[in-house]
Amino acid sequence: MIIAGVAVVVVLAGLFVVDGQARQSAATAAATRIHDSLGSADMPSVSIGGWPFLPTLVTKKVAGLDATLTKALLPIEGGGVLTLDDVTFKGTDVTLGSGRPVVAALATLSGTASYSNMSLFVKKNIYKDSSGMVGIDTGATVNGHMVDVKVTGHPMVDPSSSAILLAEAKVMANGVDVTAKVDPQERAQLWPMMRLTLADGLRVRDLAIGERGITLDFSGTNVLMG
Repeated sequence: MIIAGVAVVVVLAGLFVVDGQARQSAATAAATRIHDSLGSADMPSVSIGGWPFLPTLVTKKVAGLDATLTKALLPIEGGGVLTLDDVTFKGTDVTLGSGRPVVAALATLSGTASYSNMSLFVKKNIYKDSSGMVGIDTGATVNGHMVDVKVTGHPMVDPSSSAILLAEAKVMANGVDVTAKVDPQERAQLWPMMRLTLADGLRVRDLAIGERGITLDFSGTNVLMG
């Protein structure tokens, strides 16, 4: 009985080791796919939920997958990329496979676009002002003279275009409030249109203004990574 008990323990320990190795191998493959899809400068840290893992080698499906990245590159429609910091990705009902893309039946992604990174992208100063709104320093030519223009407002997501817009925009020219004198369409053009694109199936749904940047929340179904 003792020998049999020891044998069972040895077998279970062996299965535990093999299961862990298979899980790590799958996590490494998934990290590569997510890295390629998000243009990350570093390799994501990936964890795969569920135990035991070995049946996944047959089904190619896991209940959940979590990944964290220091940085990711967010393509902007029309050219260029915006850097996201502190990125988290969560996938549910995920299909894995060697040499195959990661497909999540449901996925969410969150990351912060710092004001400095946004400023570099649009080549204009973007910041959070003392009232809690987001502002941009730009300029306009009036009667042949360059006028300093500051536009402030509340960033919002346009769900139809996946673009960041500026709502309730206020326009100051050389320190004077000229909002009422600026046509709404012209007012909108003072804020750079940023249509955000990401992995197939992910769309920006919401945002939050923070001290160091704007946190963007994405979600989607049947999301393809890699």
